[in-house]
Amino acid sequence: MPDRRTRATGGRRARSGPLDPQRVTRVAATVLERDGLDRFTLAAVAEELGVTQPALYRHVAGYDDLLARLALDARHQLLDALRESTVGRSGDDALRAAANAWRAFVREHPQQYATTDRSPLPGDAANQAAARAVVDLLARVLTGYGSTLAVTQQTAWALRSALHGFADLEVRQGWPSASERDATFDRLIEVLIAGLHAGPSA
Repeated sequence: MPDRRTRATGGRRARSGPLDPQRVTRVAATVLERDGLDRFTLAAVAEELGVTQPALYRHVAGYDDLLARLALDARHQLLDALRESTVGRSGDDALRAAANAWRAFVREHPQQYATTDRSPLPGDAANQAAARAVVDLLARVLTGYGSTLAVTQQTAWALRSALHGFADLEVRQGWPSASERDATFDRLIEVLIAGLHAGPSA
């Protein structure tokens, strides 16, 4: 049953405080995790904020713009999680920590993370820079393995692909058995570490 504030606004929640792009994005992230990316709409965000949908256009340019903002926020949050997990660590320890932080972030924010696949990057300088920053951090984690700069960058992209692929499959229930996921993830990381120690010629 709608509460008094919802009835008073014609089915919308009562607006609380001024709007700005940051607040719209924060609330949109909550709506996104609740409803899922495939059912995510501006109308639902407006309802959660207690405003009409046209009122959102004063703060975001539309659906694609809001999706890009959500993707950018997800990339920044992921970058922060990776940084925090690798502080004071190096080598295999740092790689394992980064891998586990990536997986944990996707499991906690699966729908917002999914926007990083949907948000169009061409011409989106902010998202391009954030995506590059994530790979650059992975490259710094890999600097202790003795490869050239070019090989380290390639390996960072390969590591990013492996972590993204596993985490994306996991949250989309792409694995046959939940009991095997932890062991499979650990095996993936150990295989990657073994390959790094073997060198680029292996």
